[in-house]
Amino acid sequence: MIVPYLQSGEKIPHRLMLHALNESTDSLFTESRRAVANAILEGAGDYLNAYDLLDFISGKTEQKEVEKDINERTKYVSRLRELIPAIISLLGLNDSSDIGSALHQITDCCHDYPLIEKSDFSTTQRKAVLRDLNLLVERVKELNDLLEIVGTHVDIIFRHHKEAVHRMTRTNAYPARDLDGFRGDLRILGFVTELVKYDDETGGSALYVGGNKARTHIVECAYRLAIRFNSPKFVTTPGADFSILCSLIFELATGISDESLAGAINKFARSKLRDEIDRDEVAFRYENSDEGIRDREADNFAHVKEKIAELSSSETFWRQMDSSRNWDEFSKGQMAIRLVDVLDQKEEALKRHGPHIVWASQISPVTREGWMKEMEGFEAERLKLAIEVGRRVRGK
Repeated sequence: MIVPYLQSGEKIPHRLMLHALNESTDSLFTESRRAVANAILEGAGDYLNAYDLLDFISGKTEQKEVEKDINERTKYVSRLRELIPAIISLLGLNDSSDIGSALHQITDCCHDYPLIEKSDFSTTQRKAVLRDLNLLVERVKELNDLLEIVGTHVDIIFRHHKEAVHRMTRTNAYPARDLDGFRGDLRILGFVTELVKYDDETGGSALYVGGNKARTHIVECAYRLAIRFNSPKFVTTPGADFSILCSLIFELATGISDESLAGAINKFARSKLRDEIDRDEVAFRYENSDEGIRDREADNFAHVKEKIAELSSSETFWRQMDSSRNWDEFSKGQMAIRLVDVLDQKEEALKRHGPHIVWASQISPVTREGWMKEMEGFEAERLKLAIEVGRRVRGK
C-alpha cells in the first residue's frame, strides 16, 4: 500500500504508514484483537504492538502504561514515514512482501534497542545467572534434606489436598501424588539445573544472556537485511551506503540523526556473530532455492534424516556429559534414562518408512479447513475470556 508513495517520492500519510507497519507485524487473528482494544480505549488497537493487545484487553496493563506506549508508537511512526523511503532505497526493494519483511525486522530491532542499551554487560549477567543457578542447586538439596526430617508431619495432608485439587480441576496440572513424588521432582529440578550449567559450559544454548551492545544490535540488523536483499554492499568505510543504512536505523530507534556507527561496524566485521549469520544465510538460500526445494521434495525421508542427525547429536551429548565428571548416582541414573530415550527414538526413526506428508500442499483442503475452524474457535474463546477478565479488572 505504501509502494506507490515510495515510487513517486510523495510523503507517506501517517495513518497509511501505521497501517503498513501493523500489516507487516500482525498475525492471523490480530485484526479482531485490535478492534476490541479500540473499543476499550481509542487508539489502543491501532498503536499497540500485536503482542501487547491481549494483556491490555484482559486488564493486565495499566492505562498509563498503554498511553505511554501509544505516544512512543506515534513518534516511531512519524520517524518511520520520514526515513523508510531512504532505507528501502538503500536495500533496493520494490516487492511489497520484501518491503513488509524489512519493515518487520527493522521494527523489532528498534523495539529491542532501549532494552539492550539499559542491560548490564553480558559477562555481568552471566555471572549473576550462574550464581543463582548454583544457589538453586543448594536450596533444592537443603529443602529435600529438610523434608527428610519433617516430611512425615505434612505427608498425609499434602496428599489429601492434592487429591482434592485434582478432583475439582480435572486436570493433570495438579496430579494426585504423595510427598515422595514431590521430593522426586525436587531432585529432578536439581539435576536439570546442573544440566543447564553443563550445557552452557560446553558451548550449548540452554543459558542465554543478552548484553548492552545496543549499537552492535543495530549493525547486526542492517547486516542481516543487506545480505538477505543483496544491498547495500557490506563495507566498513565511513559514509558508505551500509554506514548510512546503520545510521538511519539508529535514528529510527532513538530519534538521534546523523550518528556514526563506524566503531560498531568495525567490531562487527571481525566478530563471530557475523560468521554465524553468514552460515545461516548460506543454509537459508539453499533451502529456498529451486535446487534445495527440488532435493527436499524428491526425498520423502528428508525430515526423518534430519531427526536422526539431531538424535545422534543428542546421543553424543549425553555420553559426553556422563563421562565428564564423577556424578552422583541419581544424576547418572537420569542421564541413563535420557540416553535410552534418545536411542529408542533413533531406532524408531531408522525403521520408519514412507510415504510422509512433508509439505502443506500435500494436506487436503478439507483437513486444512478443519484446522482453520479449530484455530478460529480457540481464538474466539481466548478473546472472549480476555474481554471478561478485563471487564472485571476495570470494574474494580
